Amino acid sequence: MFVKLNSKLETEENSDLNFEQDIFLDKLHTSQAEDVYEENDIRTSAYDLSGDELTWLSNIGGFGVQRDEDWYQIYIDSGLLRLVVHLIFSDAAGDIDISVYNSIGTYVTGSASTTDNEFIDYIVPSSGWYYLKIYYDNAGNTYDLLWDDIVTAATDDSYEPNDLRTSAYDFSSNERVWLSSISGLGISSDADWYKISNTGDALRLIVFCYFSDAAGDIGIALYDSTGTLLTWSNSLTDHEGLDYVTSSGGDYYIYVYWGYGGNTYDLWWDDLPSGDDRYEENDVYTSAYSLSSYENTWLSGMTLGLGVQSDSDWYEIYISPGSELLAVSLSFSDAAGDIDIQVHNSVGSFVTGSYSTTNDEYIDYILPSSGTYYLRISGDNNGNLYDLWWDDLTPQDDNYEENDADTTAYDLTTDEHTWLNTIDGYGIQYDYDWYEIEVLPSGYER
Repeated sequence: MFVKLNSKLETEENSDLNFEQDIFLDKLHTSQAEDVYEENDIRTSAYDLSGDELTWLSNIGGFGVQRDEDWYQIYIDSGLLRLVVHLIFSDAAGDIDISVYNSIGTYVTGSASTTDNEFIDYIVPSSGWYYLKIYYDNAGNTYDLLWDDIVTAATDDSYEPNDLRTSAYDFSSNERVWLSSISGLGISSDADWYKISNTGDALRLIVFCYFSDAAGDIGIALYDSTGTLLTWSNSLTDHEGLDYVTSSGGDYYIYVYWGYGGNTYDLWWDDLPSGDDRYEENDVYTSAYSLSSYENTWLSGMTLGLGVQSDSDWYEIYISPGSELLAVSLSFSDAAGDIDIQVHNSVGSFVTGSYSTTNDEYIDYILPSSGTYYLRISGDNNGNLYDLWWDDLTPQDDNYEENDADTTAYDLTTDEHTWLNTIDGYGIQYDYDWYEIEVLPSGYER
């Protein structure tokens, strides 16, 4: 007996639904392809990140994909023995854990929760080579990764003295730039003030502070040039964000405060028009904003910044021949307004879409051909912020190929009561997959 698996292409446009989450987090999704850091399944073939300190993995070669163990090599310099590692993922798509090993493969420390994300802040015993092992569910969940080594005895960061508003660190020329890329992560050992500046045509200020609450709670607030408090955010969970429309352009101040337990943090800000975003007019596909040259790049990292969903927003992309696996991540907070995403072909016909009732939308879809496509962002039109990322990948098939016809079916006869993934990994439905099984007459046993 043979079992044939095939796909049904989506042919109908779905009605708009919705979902939620922070636009800087949970930008991750499951993918059919392995990542570009393979083969790194064992320590001796670890991918070298020693030259990529304070750089998110997604900015190097895209997200990691946890289908098997992923090993990364780093180097801890003398006097910089405090190792900080951030591992970002959505636990709902598959749990991921992280461990640190020394140069001879001895376990040093790790982080293994059953919630989103893992975080390490640990003083290693000596300088030298270390290894990060990313592992656990092998569900194909994607993740992002960042590491840093910090002065062992450091009690504060490189942005001091900025304990008062009048001595704030000037962050105004670093719009859409993470603080960590300037002089390292911030350290919350005392009050930290940062000066920013906006103009009259960009009155909407966005601020995001990234940290692990388990290592110490942090709050943020926004003040004007006279020292008047405008707004603040101080939850008891990871990360804080501000979204505030100022009355005029000028100097403003970000105040990072609260526990002062020496927790590390990263900081980002942007100013946007108080109406729609800078990608307008892109309300129809014939006037779509071209992202073809911005593959594997978040809008938040581009000159024009985050998108604003006040009407339909169209973006043009180009899929290269041989790279028809389209991965798209749309990140936003559903609490501020629902947003959905669709893919259309070169003549505007609907191809596929993503609609949910939670934060964020993701697309992993094998397109019928290369060429020009369009991404349509639509939703409640509430002026909600969003971030957008796309990539075209080479479709990868599974380890049971070639089994595209019944004459070359993969033999599962002796694998009764056995999940496929325990034999040689998950199946990937990229083409027809045939499997051979044997059904014995009643009363017979194998």
